Formats: sequence, structure tokens, C-alpha cells
Amino acid sequence: MARDKTQNRDPFGSRYAQNEEPSETETQDNLSTTEKSDSLSKTGKTDNTSMTSKTDEPEQNKKTKQNEKTSVKDRPSVLMYLPEEQHTELDIRFDEINAKYKREYGESLQKNRDYYPILIELAMERTQEIDDDELLTRLNQR
Repeated sequence: MARDKTQNRDPFGSRYAQNEEPSETETQDNLSTTEKSDSLSKTGKTDNTSMTSKTDEPEQNKKTKQNEKTSVKDRPSVLMYLPEEQHTELDIRFDEINAKYKREYGESLQKNRDYYPILIELAMERTQEIDDDELLTRLNQR
């Protein structure tokens, strides 16, 4: 009897089921919401809270909001096969920078969102500064 219960169990529930077309109820709800917003915009009434200045936000808050708009999962991914020694040094360096950042700003960095993009950007700048012959020589040394 216990086997029957687990056999029909969906471990992910219905949260991963995708319904491509909106139901008729959802379509009607969206239309009524649009109509309400259209009627509000025609009246010309404004909310006083929307008039407040956004310049009062701390600089760190702006950076966080900007990064939240672009989810890391929406970015293209790149898989790299690094030698074990480089991988270890990369992790140690991240831990060092993260500790300094956390002491100064009170929050942790994230590898994929914060650390790796800056690291790649700096490496790209460095490769643009050196001439092609030096870059090719370094590549041939490996």
C-alpha cells in the first residue's frame, strides 16, 4: 500500500508545469487590470509617494537593484576547465576579496553575479593592453 502512494507522487508538484496559453479567466483579469490603469491615467491623479526623489537611495542599493534586473540565470553561461591549482587560487582570491567587501559594505559578493564578470572584464582589458606577439608567446608556453 505504501508503494502506491510513492508511485504516483510528483516530487516537484505542479510548480514546474507549464501552461503556454493563458486561461480565459487570466485573459479577462489582464484586460480588467489594463482598463483600470487606463482609466487612472486618464484622470490625471497622481500618488504623492511617487513624487519622492530617488536620489536619497544609497549607491550600494542602486547597484543591487541594477544587478537584480538581470538575473544571473538569464545570462549566457561559459564552462571552463581550469587546472586544479588555478581553480584553488581563484577560490582563495574570491574568499579574500569577499571578506574585505563584507567588512566594508556588510554584505557578501556572489561569484557568478559579482566576481566572475569583473575578473573577466579585467582580463579582457589586460589582453588589450599587451601586444599580440606577447599574448601568443604566453599561449605557446602552456
